Amino acid sequence: EGQNPAPDGWYEQFATSNAESSLYGQYWRCQTFTPQTAHYLNAVSFNLYRVGSPTFTVTVTLQPAATHIPTGEILASTTFSSSSLSTSATWCTYSFTTGYNLQAGTEYSLVLSGDGGDSSNRVGMRYNTTGGYALGLRAYSSDSGGAWTTSSEDYAFKEGQNPLRTGWFEQYTSSDEVS
Repeated sequence: EGQNPAPDGWYEQFATSNAESSLYGQYWRCQTFTPQTAHYLNAVSFNLYRVGSPTFTVTVTLQPAATHIPTGEILASTTFSSSSLSTSATWCTYSFTTGYNLQAGTEYSLVLSGDGGDSSNRVGMRYNTTGGYALGLRAYSSDSGGAWTTSSEDYAFKEGQNPLRTGWFEQYTSSDEVS
């Protein structure tokens, strides 16, 4: 038996932002979170935009976390093209082909990495300079994930089940009586 998702499909989320962070090449970004409820994660959303004309691929991974930095294996991943983003910040939702069952009280990380770009052709991520999400932190790497630095700030993010996939999955609709 699966647990029903939150009414809008999202569980842990933080929607406040007043600043921007750059994502490209060796400049990777991460937000950790700790689910309060065990659930199946198959979708994430970030407040993103493009600067210039980036053409690189962005990879989003779900990984275990320790002390607010990503560790261990990749539990789920998906990709998108940086060129698909708008020039103004908007919520962008991405689904994992294979999701992952999250445990309540366990810290996880959402890592975004790019395989190209530069300071003039990049992805912008919105975050809040005063933090506000109490169950995780923002982290960044300037060496492709080799070393991570945590920050008391938080990215605008959402995680949970793709709202488009909620509803009836298996059903029997025949009312014919069988004797």
